Amino acid sequence: MTASTRIRIALLLALASALAAALVLLPVDRYLAGFLTAVKDIGPWGAAALALAYVPASLLFIPGSLLTLGAGFAFGVVLGTIAVSIGSVLGASAAFWLGRTVARGWVEERIAAR
Repeated sequence: MTASTRIRIALLLALASALAAALVLLPVDRYLAGFLTAVKDIGPWGAAALALAYVPASLLFIPGSLLTLGAGFAFGVVLGTIAVSIGSVLGASAAFWLGRTVARGWVEERIAAR
């Protein structure tokens, strides 16, 4: 095992440990509940706000299932599904756009190395 492989494994373990600690120590459930309550209280624009919030969540690898279930509880099955569908398509489009423009050089280097 090379030194760079050991460093990558150590970084991955450190990242996983930090994520696990954040999930245990931070009140994620209260943050999500507060966000969904605020979005629901906005009224008819709440579904649009939830769809827009889905974009950075998908770019930051936040599990979409949390927002999806919350949208169903906050807006019902039909409106929640519409909001989540629009948000997930916008998030995927943003990720594709970032990969094609901002991260293009990094992606090309990774592909060329293989």
